[in-house]
Formats: sequence, structure tokens, C-alpha cells
Amino acid sequence: MITVLLIDDPPIIRVDFQHILEQNGDISVIAQACDAETGYGTFVSHAPDVCVTDISMPGAAGLEFMRKILVCNYQAKVLIFSMHDSETQREFEIFCLLAEGRSLIDCSHVLSISLKTVGNNQTKIKEKLDVSTLAALVHMAVRNGVKINHETLSSEQSSIFEL
Repeated sequence: MITVLLIDDPPIIRVDFQHILEQNGDISVIAQACDAETGYGTFVSHAPDVCVTDISMPGAAGLEFMRKILVCNYQAKVLIFSMHDSETQREFEIFCLLAEGRSLIDCSHVLSISLKTVGNNQTKIKEKLDVSTLAALVHMAVRNGVKINHETLSSEQSSIFEL
């Protein structure tokens, strides 16, 4: 039996997810929470096999929640979903490009979006991950196993990732 913790603010979403997950009988939703802070406490007290969480909730965002969970248990399994899937995907694309050492201008060219959009997303990413510098963002990416495309790095940047 796979045990699941559901975390999302609207109760109706949690009820629907629980119904869907428990249909086959091999998954049991053992707890629910309405925000990231409560979800973290519930994760610690219930130790589920999997956490299913929304990326945007009251309080800490889903990415911050995931970071806290992985600090607590680096082998935890967290499934993040979002009603704003394209926005989340865009943020993750920018996160990966920045982690590769790309400039904001490079990101805007690669993704065919404005420089202002990239800058706004960079600010949101740093806030969500609770980092203040690009170096800290890159460090977090490497520490959490985000795939870095070494072909796009200069030889100096590439040598940093080989340390």
C-alpha cells in the first residue's frame, strides 16, 4: 500500500484527488493539509511514501515546501502539480538556463521571451527557493540534481561543476 499526503488549499481539490488516488485500492491517502506549513508538520508526523502538493499555496510555495521536505528526508518523493502548468514550466526552464550559467539576455533569446519576463521570473524563482544570489541558485540546482547542459557552459563555468 502506497501512503500519500495531499496538500492543497481548496478542500474540494483534495477530496477529488483522494477519490481518484484511492480507486484502485493500492493507494491510501493518510493525511491532508491546506497549506505548506501544515503540510510540513503533517509530513514529519505521518511519514507518507509520497507527498502530492500544489505549487502555489498560501504561505510558503510548493518549491519551498519541497526544499524543506528534502532537507528533512532527501529520499522523499514529492509530486508537484499546478493549475498554472505553463507558468511553472516556464519558471523551471529559466531556472535550468540560469543554473547553466546563462545570462538573462541568453535566456530571453533561447526562450523567445522578453528580457523583462526573464527578470521577473528570476525574481520569483529566487523568492520561491529562498535564495538571494545567482550563485546560491546554481548551488541549489547542483545540490538537487538538476541536469546542467555542460555543452552550453564556458570552460571556466564547466570546471566549477566538476569540483
